[in-house]
Amino acid sequence: MSSICDRLREMADLFEAQQAPHNFVLHLRAGADEIERLRSGGCARDQGLTQYCAEAERLAREVERLISGQHDVYAAAREEYRKKIKDQAAEIERLRAALGDLLAIIHRDGGHHTAAVGEQQSVEDAHKVWAKLISENESLSF
Repeated sequence: MSSICDRLREMADLFEAQQAPHNFVLHLRAGADEIERLRSGGCARDQGLTQYCAEAERLAREVERLISGQHDVYAAAREEYRKKIKDQAAEIERLRAALGDLLAIIHRDGGHHTAAVGEQQSVEDAHKVWAKLISENESLSF
């Protein structure tokens, strides 16, 4: 198992790659450096809880707590974005179906024209059909 310092640096690299806030990455690296500094002053896990070791262990626990909390924040954000994307995809599909229905009504063909030429061309053709109907309607009213 790697040391807390190694894990902190790995997490800093991971968060930096994911473009996490710069200050969070700096705090992770600074925490790793501080733990190593405290341990190099005679503190080691196999020694008793000296003042330095107690401080290093307290910092290590605080960093672990922060890292765990940060993962939860990212997981919640990812889940929220997944839900938004799923909702948007459903809305796009609903609107596409409504467009298809409208084009089928304008072309009076149950959607065959759109299937044959594609949505974009069908919309352009629908403009022409609509313009022709309006023109015919106006000529009848005079």
